[in-house]
Amino acid sequence: MNKDILADILLFTNKTGSVLWLPEMEILSQSEAEHLKDIWNEQCGLNGMTVFAANGHGDLYAWDDTDTVWFIQVDEGVKTYFAPNIAGALFRRMIEFAAGEYIFGFCKDDEREDDDLISDGEALKVLKDRLSVFGKYFDSYESEQINALIETGFDEYGELLSYEQCRDIISGMENFLTLEQAVEHSEKNIPKYTGSIG
Repeated sequence: MNKDILADILLFTNKTGSVLWLPEMEILSQSEAEHLKDIWNEQCGLNGMTVFAANGHGDLYAWDDTDTVWFIQVDEGVKTYFAPNIAGALFRRMIEFAAGEYIFGFCKDDEREDDDLISDGEALKVLKDRLSVFGKYFDSYESEQINALIETGFDEYGELLSYEQCRDIISGMENFLTLEQAVEHSEKNIPKYTGSIG
């Protein structure tokens, strides 16, 4: 499944000439992904894994031979369970964005004075735009959660989603592993597993 989704996304980026990103997750071209895997393979034990994205710090996202997605902190060589598959990883990043993670913050459309902040309208546009590209890969639960955020919008406190709601939604994904399951999975399926689970 992951390979088909990634191929479809890369075909879209080649046709449109655009880079597909979510906060702290940029989808890499095949050559970029292979290059980064070569650089970090020895330190991070990436044999048998497929690198597909990176964040702004150079850390990587890759899936193992069961399609499970791992976040790889390259400097430490630590792998952390991230999502059951690439669709789940994209969904998780969208939900974390809605909760204000990995950004400086949200503001009202008419109160934006700082370029680092994202206005209400811009935030909802990001969700709508990414849903239009990634939505076909989501199951009904994932689609319903994103659509509900778009329809409900920001609350009186300027939040789309609280941290606690964010964690509940992510853990509600089908096949999302608990801490214990992720450790057990890593021991069976990841060569040179070196990290903790987040």
